[in-house]
Amino acid sequence: DTLVTGVQTCALPIFKSQTGHTYSDYLNMVRIHHAKALLTNTTKSVTQIALETGFSYPGKLTEVFKKREGLTPLNYRKNITT
Repeated sequence: DTLVTGVQTCALPIFKSQTGHTYSDYLNMVRIHHAKALLTNTTKSVTQIALETGFSYPGKLTEVFKKREGLTPLNYRKNITT
């Protein structure tokens, strides 16, 4: 545990300086990008998409998606199909 904490302490500031994002923000950006593709190109449920994109439960996907995109995953899907 101490070794992992030490690596994280050293690596995370480098990650942010190189990408301009914290690791968790970057990870959520990638997850939401993938979720948008799945919402656009499949009929999978939000639950399926949440699990496939690494969110532990659908509510977390909805929370992060709405914060980043300004609407829920279901509303996003409705907007792209109309």
